Amino acid sequence: MKKGSLVLLMALLFVQLVACERNTLESESPVPSNARTAEEESGSAPSRIETAKTAGIKRKEPTQFTLVNAKSPFVKWRVIPKQVVENQGTKSMVYFQEAGKYRVLAIDSIGTDTAFIDVEISHEIYQRPDYAQKIQQDDELLVTPRALADSARYLDLQLTTRKAYNCTENNLWLKSTKTGSQYECAVEGVDVSLECTPGQVPSKGIFVVGTHISDGTTGNLVISFNGKTYKGTFTRTGRGYTFNWPYESGVIFTTKSI
Repeated sequence: MKKGSLVLLMALLFVQLVACERNTLESESPVPSNARTAEEESGSAPSRIETAKTAGIKRKEPTQFTLVNAKSPFVKWRVIPKQVVENQGTKSMVYFQEAGKYRVLAIDSIGTDTAFIDVEISHEIYQRPDYAQKIQQDDELLVTPRALADSARYLDLQLTTRKAYNCTENNLWLKSTKTGSQYECAVEGVDVSLECTPGQVPSKGIFVVGTHISDGTTGNLVISFNGKTYKGTFTRTGRGYTFNWPYESGVIFTTKSI
């Protein structure tokens, strides 16, 4: 047999062995267990899947899985029996729709690593908690104006609280309106748009003042925060903006010109 044919035959045999290994992983009946991984490659730690819990997960509860020691940011996630998976690279989010046992697999795009973990879903349906929070009485709001580098017609205000609030994904709940040359923003509170990761961070939001502000425009700014109303003005001159804001507490501009 020629040398080239021998090399080709060996390569085909290797591919077939890898495919058989993956088929075996996917065909086994899921049994609740701790994280399980592919065989360790020489000189590198094995990949494994981590999640907060493997049993007692509720139906439709957002459940995140993380591939640890991934060799690439590109990972293919699968669930058996099939579920809808939000692929987030080395992380994934799964909302299991029915009770039962499931196997979650992560296939690394580099090499042949396939890690899997088994989970069990209860019959109970997940109820999203209420993450709404009130503004703390002694809090202050920091305001940083911003215009786009390629369009001075756009102006927004980056809003950040001094105090920290629950959930690392929290954001300011804003209500904005425009009446003539008056631009108003009311900070209604703090909320979480999706799910809550434990922790406390300052809350942020963006008040888009306008997207078509002409050169020479002067407008009135009104910001309601923590039961008080603050008023000032802004003027666009050329590609820049100046702000007349007389307050040094409550709602504070970090800069009065951009």
